[in-house]
Amino acid sequence: MDIVIPLFSGIVNKNVKIPEWNEHPFNSRHLKLQGYVVPVKDLRSLNVSFPVPDLSAEFRSNPGLYLGHLIGHEGPGSLLSELKSLGWVNNLISGWKPGAKGFAFYIVNLDLTEEGLEHTDDILTLLFQYLTMLKLEGAQHWIFQECKDIASMTFRFKDREKPQIYACSLASVMYEYPMEEVLCGFYLLHEYKPDLICELLNMLTPDRIRIAVVGKKFEPVCDLTEKWYGTKYKLVPIQEEVLEKWRKVVPHPKFRLPLPNEFIPSDFKLVARETEDNRHPVLIK
Repeated sequence: MDIVIPLFSGIVNKNVKIPEWNEHPFNSRHLKLQGYVVPVKDLRSLNVSFPVPDLSAEFRSNPGLYLGHLIGHEGPGSLLSELKSLGWVNNLISGWKPGAKGFAFYIVNLDLTEEGLEHTDDILTLLFQYLTMLKLEGAQHWIFQECKDIASMTFRFKDREKPQIYACSLASVMYEYPMEEVLCGFYLLHEYKPDLICELLNMLTPDRIRIAVVGKKFEPVCDLTEKWYGTKYKLVPIQEEVLEKWRKVVPHPKFRLPLPNEFIPSDFKLVARETEDNRHPVLIK
C-alpha cells in the first residue's frame, strides 16, 4: 500500500460505463453454417461454436466449467476416448468463451488426424450423441463438487508469480469481480445451479451450430479470401438432412458419465516423517 497509494490515488474515477452488447452478433443468419479454411501450416482441426449469453456474472457457479469438465473428459465412456479409438482425433478442448461484454460462445475444438478430416460429419454426430446423453443424465451435484474441490486445490496451491505480472493480471480483471473476490474469482466455485447448467447445455443444438473445418486439402474449393490476413476460405449452409440427423440422435451405447474421482484429496495436513532425518551424510556403497 505504501507504493500503490502515492502512485495511483491521483487517478480520477470518471465512472466510465463499460460498453455492453446485449444482442448476440450471431443471429439466425449466421447459424447452421460450415466453413472451410486453408491454414498456412499443415494443420487439421474441427472447430465448433454455439452462441450463448454472457455468463461472466455467474462466475460463482460457472456452468461453462462444469460442461467443459464433462465434454473434455478423457477417460472411458468419454467423447474423446471414442474418437481416439476410431483414429479420428488427437485432442479435444471444450469450454465457455467470452466474446465481449454481453455475449459469448461455447466452443468445442478438435485436433484431427488425416483420417478424421474425412469423417467430420461422423465426429459431429458423436458430439451430439454425447450432448444428448448429458441432457438425459441431467446436472449432477457430485460432479459439481468434484469441480469445486479441484478448483479450490488449484487456487490454494497455485504457483507463485512475479509480482509485476501478477499485479497486471489482477488489474485487468478488477471490473469482472467484486473487489473482495478479485484474487479468487477466476478459480473458486461456490454455488451449485443445476438449472443454469441445463439451460446452457440446451443451447448446444444443431440449429445453433457454427462449424469451421481447417485443412490444406480444402484449398481447391475455397473461393473467398479473408481481408486482413489473406486466408482462403469457403462458407456453405449445412444440409438440412444432416441437421435433421443430428437432431434425432440417441446416446451412443459407449457414452456415460465419468466415475467418481477417488483421488481428490480432502486432508492436506502435513504428515511427520516416520524416522528422523540423518544429521550426517550417508555413505552410498
